[in-house]
Amino acid sequence: MQIWQILKDSFKQFYNNLLRSVLLSLCWFFPVFLLAAAALTGISAGWILPSVLAFLLVGPYTLSFLNEVKELSEKGIFSIKNILIYFRENFWRGLLAFLTAAAGYAVLIIDLLFFFRRGSGNLLYMALSFLILYITIYFTIYQAYVWGLLIIQPDKKMRTVLKNALIISIDNIFFSLLFFAVLIFITLILFLLGVGIPSVFMGFVGLIIINVSSRMLNQY
Repeated sequence: MQIWQILKDSFKQFYNNLLRSVLLSLCWFFPVFLLAAAALTGISAGWILPSVLAFLLVGPYTLSFLNEVKELSEKGIFSIKNILIYFRENFWRGLLAFLTAAAGYAVLIIDLLFFFRRGSGNLLYMALSFLILYITIYFTIYQAYVWGLLIIQPDKKMRTVLKNALIISIDNIFFSLLFFAVLIFITLILFLLGVGIPSVFMGFVGLIIINVSSRMLNQY
């Protein structure tokens, strides 16, 4: 199946640049972890504005590293300077993508908790809970395409990227569900390995997202 070929190709690309890919993943993970920790600590201490600012940096920072994953796979180069340049030039693009994702997940999680808490003994609320859960899964698939296409289509406007991701995810829903299952499985394995998330996640999972998005876009 197509997904297995993409996985095979992604693993070969990751392995061919193993040391740089691990370094890239580590350089992404620890700052993101510190930003998230600082934001949560600040919120608990009542420092709302600094916490929100720290939290908002995660999107542009992640997009910059995702772009470097593509550069590394194509050119075998990992450059902090390039990451900083991309971060500066595409800050608002990354921030808008992050805010869109955060708003979507916030609405879905609130709705899911609302219906789930009232679902005991009520078939309607239980059915709505499963519907929201399915929409959350679909939204996660959609977001994977959005972030992949942001890298593949750097000259496209944000609304065009969002539209393209919507078309791809709807037109290829069964492939996309398999794609989602693969991402969840790999992420779970990396989490259970302990060091897998810091050292492999961005370099490998990011590469899969880019390769899948590129392959699906080529069909249109």
